[in-house]
Amino acid sequence: VTQLVDKLSQESLWLSQAAAQEEFGKWVASVRPLTLFPFNIPDLFRQMKTFSLLIPHHIDGILTRMKESLASATALLTTRQENILCGNLKETVTSWWLSTITSSVTTHLVSKGFAEDAVSHDYTDKPPEDMDKVLRNLEIVKTAMAPSDELEVFVNTIVRGIYVVVDTFMEDIHYMLNDHLPESAEVREFLVRDLNYLERMKEMDTQLLRGREHQAGEQRLQLSDVVPIAGSVMASFHIHESELSTVVEMWGKRPTKDPPLPQPAAELSPG
Repeated sequence: VTQLVDKLSQESLWLSQAAAQEEFGKWVASVRPLTLFPFNIPDLFRQMKTFSLLIPHHIDGILTRMKESLASATALLTTRQENILCGNLKETVTSWWLSTITSSVTTHLVSKGFAEDAVSHDYTDKPPEDMDKVLRNLEIVKTAMAPSDELEVFVNTIVRGIYVVVDTFMEDIHYMLNDHLPESAEVREFLVRDLNYLERMKEMDTQLLRGREHQAGEQRLQLSDVVPIAGSVMASFHIHESELSTVVEMWGKRPTKDPPLPQPAAELSPG
């Protein structure tokens, strides 16, 4: 929101400068070289007067464009403020980053041979069609979530991408708390609480990105009610692991496909 407001003033200045330079350049290009000789100076003055008469028209065009930009920005600000106050924007951002984590982890696993159809949604009531596929998936997940440079790069990439959106949301809340709120202590408390959570979450992710010891990070996660983005990424791996382990525990490691039926022996033709 703050960036949008700042952009309007900068855009207005750029529009004015660009328009003036463009029109002056057109006028200079239209001036005939012979006009600069002393005996043609009156003609040059007449052209300058004509150009000056066009200036109000150009200024009016600039002001009209500025007015349209302001109206559009005002409508955008109003809608965004309403979505912040009613909680819709928080819900949208939260749902987005959770779905982004889930889809990113699944795509990462699939790239390593993970079979998405190995476990059905009703796996607690129905055995898998191919237990070997389940076991392969479990091995893939355990390997993928084991500490490694590849895992660190993967998690850090997701975290940085999500904070591009979360940072903007936090800036919006700061803007609302900076004297742009209705007189409501309840609304202010609601926004302050959300902002504090996001700031603590980002601080934890920043510490993890700086390479703090893994065990210390795990301890902080257990003692806090805040789950960092990096923790949610690892939780997504654990969900896959837990689901697959449950299937193996319930239905055993035995192959679930029925063995092929023995074929009847071929009859000997009478000699």
